[in-house]
Amino acid sequence: VLGIAFLINSFPFSSKYDAYHGDQRYKPYQELIDYVQKRGGFVSWAHPGINYSQSLIKVDIFTLKYFDVLINTFNYNAFAGLYAGDVSACLANRELDTVLKEFCLNKRKGPVFITGEVDYDGSTPRQNIYGIQTIFLLSKLDRDAVLEALKKGRFYTRICEDNFYIDLEKFSLEGRTMGETAKVKNKPKLIIKGNAFIYPEAEVKLEIIRGGEIAQIYEIEQGKFDLEFIDDTFKEIAKKTYYRLNFFLGGRLILVSNPIFCEVR
Repeated sequence: VLGIAFLINSFPFSSKYDAYHGDQRYKPYQELIDYVQKRGGFVSWAHPGINYSQSLIKVDIFTLKYFDVLINTFNYNAFAGLYAGDVSACLANRELDTVLKEFCLNKRKGPVFITGEVDYDGSTPRQNIYGIQTIFLLSKLDRDAVLEALKKGRFYTRICEDNFYIDLEKFSLEGRTMGETAKVKNKPKLIIKGNAFIYPEAEVKLEIIRGGEIAQIYEIEQGKFDLEFIDDTFKEIAKKTYYRLNFFLGGRLILVSNPIFCEVR
């Protein structure tokens, strides 16, 4: 009995929910999220748009898309936005923008950020582990700086393949960068700088998204880009909103920035 007690105590998390009392919906997930947050942890949903199935002997294993949990759970920090699956949650006015707008309306305690995720389920040829990257903006290269950037959203996610990738060198609003809040009086001015490496050469589409809506579209060619976007619809924006970036190559989403929040002074 003592051995069993030690075994039970070695697992600090014990849920009050089980699989035998009907559909508990989102409650078990929310319970775990709250448990982690109370202990200063970081919670990220993995591949919400994956559609996975496999048969082992006579057992079918499958994972269905679960975009709904992104809307119906709270206080998590991030979810995977780029991975080998359906990434439509990051498109304009989809799930990502829904939760960000809720944060701006004080319906969520904190913002939600986007990470990259590399998955290998054994059903396809192995791919390079660097194919999907989360790029951190760091003041110095050590563990504490990485964890701080992760918690505050100072990073972006991109697909990086042998024939293309985007370096986002600067994305700022009034001196603030991703995960931060800028206070503005006049028309917000965004600075976007970087490099596009595309072989063979092809145009990249950049969407500037403000509060879930596409505010501006740019076509970016091979090489360096240096853009300045002044939001002429400044008077129409809410008291608090945000700007974020989506980059596309041939209709494929290849880079997602985290948001810069904007408050009217």
